[in-house]
Amino acid sequence: MRHLPEPRVVVGVGSSDRSSAAVSIAAREAALRGCPLLLIGAVAGSLPAISGRVRESWPGIPLMGLTTQVDISEALVVESRAASLVVVDRPDTGGRNRCEQVAAHAFCPTMIVPNIHPPAPDAKVLVGLAITPYDEPAIEYAFEEAALRGVPLVPIHVWWGVPDAAISEVDDFSYDLTTAHETADRLLAEALAGWAAKYPTVVVQRTPLYDVNPAQTLLEASAHAGLLVVGANQHGPQTPHLLGTVARTILAKARCPVVVIRRATQHDQGVPHVARTT
Repeated sequence: MRHLPEPRVVVGVGSSDRSSAAVSIAAREAALRGCPLLLIGAVAGSLPAISGRVRESWPGIPLMGLTTQVDISEALVVESRAASLVVVDRPDTGGRNRCEQVAAHAFCPTMIVPNIHPPAPDAKVLVGLAITPYDEPAIEYAFEEAALRGVPLVPIHVWWGVPDAAISEVDDFSYDLTTAHETADRLLAEALAGWAAKYPTVVVQRTPLYDVNPAQTLLEASAHAGLLVVGANQHGPQTPHLLGTVARTILAKARCPVVVIRRATQHDQGVPHVARTT
């Protein structure tokens, strides 16, 4: 279980009802975790009205409000130091850079919420894996979320390169697709080894898939999911604050909430001060 110094869920509140889906899902996440919910909004925004609606719908959640004079994205990044989850709405048009900015710089997992109805409570948790050492934080988070929700976990590895074991000894350009699929499934099982023992209540449904477009395949697989978990850049970025191509595509187009897991780096030692009022 990850060590969290002050578990709470933080969500950005816009100047209109556009962020209502994100606020609703953030409230549900806070209720699942039994932790406070912090609403961050602009000084002249709709924070009081939204706070009132949250109190009516989720009366048992400890609720805090914070108004800020700086950009909400910047405030979310700062507040993420003391959070277990940051939630950001994804506008129907535009706003992609804001979502990417928070996901790339937050100090805790970031959930990007499209303007949709909340997923069904029993919807599965999916996690996209590249089968690299950088998968571990995403795997851990996905298992925790599946256990928290009491739903199956679907680890997905989208492969397109042909494993050596599947190449024909006679013709390098001929391979056995069945063998390749079995190899991909074995690699996926090895990546998950040990996690099932830590989370014995989680039903795991390994799903190796063949496609040259991993992002599109993950988008299709997550159409009816409750949550999709991805690493910020599972191949170990040289520039640690940039998201990978797959993560950016999923953030922009996913039809379910997406959680981006960014690995801590040496660049995380400092954090800018944000002037604010409460």
